[in-house]
Amino acid sequence: MKDAASLPPPPGLSGGIWGTTTYVGPLTFACAVASIQTIIGWIIILLFCPVDKMDVYKVEDKLYTADGKLYKAASTHNFAVSKSEHVVGGVPPGCSPKNTGSWGTTQHVGPLTWAVAICALPTVIGSILILLFMPLDNDDVYKEGDALYLADGTKFKAASDKNFDIRRSAHTTSGTPEGLSGGSWGTTTYVGPFTLALALAALPTVIGAIVILLFCPLDQEEVYNVDEKLYLPSGKLFKAASKNNFFIRKSEHTVTGAPKGLKGGEWGTTTHVGPLTFAFAFVALWSGVGWIIILLLLPLDSEEVYKVDNKLYLPDGELYKAVSKHNFRKKNSKHVRAERTDVEKADGEEEEEVPTTLEDGSKALEC
Repeated sequence: MKDAASLPPPPGLSGGIWGTTTYVGPLTFACAVASIQTIIGWIIILLFCPVDKMDVYKVEDKLYTADGKLYKAASTHNFAVSKSEHVVGGVPPGCSPKNTGSWGTTQHVGPLTWAVAICALPTVIGSILILLFMPLDNDDVYKEGDALYLADGTKFKAASDKNFDIRRSAHTTSGTPEGLSGGSWGTTTYVGPFTLALALAALPTVIGAIVILLFCPLDQEEVYNVDEKLYLPSGKLFKAASKNNFFIRKSEHTVTGAPKGLKGGEWGTTTHVGPLTFAFAFVALWSGVGWIIILLLLPLDSEEVYKVDNKLYLPDGELYKAVSKHNFRKKNSKHVRAERTDVEKADGEEEEEVPTTLEDGSKALEC
């Protein structure tokens, strides 16, 4: 993880901090539509389970998106420093500055788990299985000893250290899993807790559950591809997915900061109708019109894309035809940084050197 001081603020802003906010957006609405049959479930989801997330920049109790626009969809009460890249010193406040711990991800029962469990209420047993065995919410946490800390330094009691794992490329200390080299970072999809949870919620439709399990693997994992074998950031061989599902899907997985052969553009996020959208549409089949609303108005799948001359490209350099440029927007804090590095290099300017040591002389985490 790079020092978050290297993450520039949105255009025209300064003096704030990066963080994440939850809000009622497409994914929250899809959960609500899929739970209409439960009568009260959709109300609970809309009021208490906002599951959409976005990186925002907080200045004087106001939230701004990565493109510098004032963000009115969420209140500052939902703002939290919840990502490792948002931490300025490389470790959460109050933890040892000597990097004696390690960053990783933990799973716990939170808004997303509750929302999907509510969708599965008609199956009765499905909701119980989801709440007990399928924690779907993820958080970046810092593990020091047996204790887990959130990015803002708060001790995290919602999850056990047994759920802790190094799941992101940004959490590796040398840029590659321990003992590996000569590969490439990317993302793979597989049938995991999220896929199984939505399949349970779709059980009343019968065919929906089968289609989700066979054709809509929704869980994603960052993996390191070496000689057509996939490895987790922790260095373990990943057997849950085939190399055929491997793609370079994120801006930080590109070697030079831009897709191969491209420059002078900007990174952002686009939404489209993909496996996640279809899965929720299957869950909502019994609601009559719900699946139509989801497919037409609530594209839930998102991809990081590189925009050049009003054309969108995937991180591996392929032209992306699944969506229009109208769905493009900056959603992640790292897209502000990524845009700068490409453009400056294209103009022949030198890259700004990122500090690799902290004030006390200890080495900062790098990706």
